[in-house]
Amino acid sequence: MLKRIRETPLKIRSLTVAAPHWRAIYDDQGRIMVAICHNMDLGDAWEWSDDARYPEKWATLAYKIAMNYFTYDLTH
Repeated sequence: MLKRIRETPLKIRSLTVAAPHWRAIYDDQGRIMVAICHNMDLGDAWEWSDDARYPEKWATLAYKIAMNYFTYDLTH
């Protein structure tokens, strides 16, 4: 039997701008297992880099960071 879920109105929070920062989860040897980036648009840059409206400057930077991730992953 399905339960009816009470609908709640959509609440929009005010936009707060926070400084971007990095976090990581390390293994017992101190190597990074998970890299976490907060308040950044890396995923958007990777997703929209082929769109002519997306700034090349930010797409290029996002791909440079991705290559650093891949290189670190393959060498550690």
